[in-house]
Amino acid sequence: MLSQEYTYKKSMVYGLYLVPAIMIGFDVLRSFSSKGIGTSEMFLFLLYTIALTVKAFRKTLNFNPWVYLFFAYLLILSPYTSHHERTYRNLSWLIISISMLPLGYAYIRDIYQFRKLNQSIFWVLILFTANALVTSTLGIGENPYGGALKMGAFIYSVLYSGSIGLLLLPLLLPYIKKPIPKIILYGVSVLVFVFLVLSMRRTAMGIPVIGYFIYFFFTSYKKQIASIFLITATILALTFPFYQEILMDQFSARENVFGSEYNVEEELRWLETLAVVNERWLDDIPWSRTLLGSELFNSSERYAGGAFGRRPLHVDYNKILWGAGLIGMLLYLAIYADMVIKLIRYNKYLPDRRYYKEMKNIFITLLIVSLFISTQGGMFTVTFRAMIFIYFGAILGVFSKFYERGIKHPRMEFNQK
Repeated sequence: MLSQEYTYKKSMVYGLYLVPAIMIGFDVLRSFSSKGIGTSEMFLFLLYTIALTVKAFRKTLNFNPWVYLFFAYLLILSPYTSHHERTYRNLSWLIISISMLPLGYAYIRDIYQFRKLNQSIFWVLILFTANALVTSTLGIGENPYGGALKMGAFIYSVLYSGSIGLLLLPLLLPYIKKPIPKIILYGVSVLVFVFLVLSMRRTAMGIPVIGYFIYFFFTSYKKQIASIFLITATILALTFPFYQEILMDQFSARENVFGSEYNVEEELRWLETLAVVNERWLDDIPWSRTLLGSELFNSSERYAGGAFGRRPLHVDYNKILWGAGLIGMLLYLAIYADMVIKLIRYNKYLPDRRYYKEMKNIFITLLIVSLFISTQGGMFTVTFRAMIFIYFGAILGVFSKFYERGIKHPRMEFNQK
């Protein structure tokens, strides 16, 4: 009986290591239909998240109470909306993804568990590449910009997951020693980046570019990173004729964004931000609307007096400020602030080993990239957001063990190589 209970608990936790691969797996399967992760999958993920949270509630609550204050605040606001289904669906996605932060901290507490999580990223990149090759070859899915390239129905979620997967490679590569898996990983990573470029999706391309630009300043592997970039650039240049036609077609479809006629003042994200600022700060409105917002995660046909039609708010900060007000925004930013404070606190107790330094560097990079992505949108796209937050929690979970040891044994040397 005890053995069965132990196996059940172990399998429950092991599912957490597979979260990135499972979520992109659902999106890939749904690429062959017309939806992303559906209501039934959402309900299962939510139940799984709640079960793991209850199992380690004291640890998760003590780690970052702002997460649960944010959730509680949103749940209090949620009944006061005119479209309950939309509000609760979006709220469920947000709760699932951000919950990965305390769950990653509670259940991934050493480097061996962390390595299991890294293995999931390998499958994220494999699934991304398989999806892109099959759907583009067979013409399955959609192209929201009108180009010929099709990469499945749920393109944004899969694209962003591939971008984050590339950004996490420095944590995965050191543990792949055999030449064949390493060659496969390099090859798949190059294909992922090619498809990100072909997608002409600015955020998807910007995540690895901006991310590695930031990471380069922190890492001690500058020569290795520069060499990999040079080799990758050479491969892309040599293979350019194979994807030149598709790239030019996609570029033509996105000329309004990448062409010389692009005007930032006509960018809808900029215009929606001005509208939200006016409606929550500058217009003559009740103070309660500024502090609490209104119509939580139900902005379609409502903000800017309905001037944007059925287009919902895209920028994450606008979604929170408009739907949950200033209080919601402060609670959301407090989650990030708490993570930064803990990273600073844990840092001085870390062993002087390269891999732990790289974990810290990736954490900082992910933090900045995450804040950047929120200017473009994606708060309700659970797949890549769950990947980001589970890595935030897992890295801090591993680091906290050294911190706890250091507090108990203040004379212990932690900077031994």
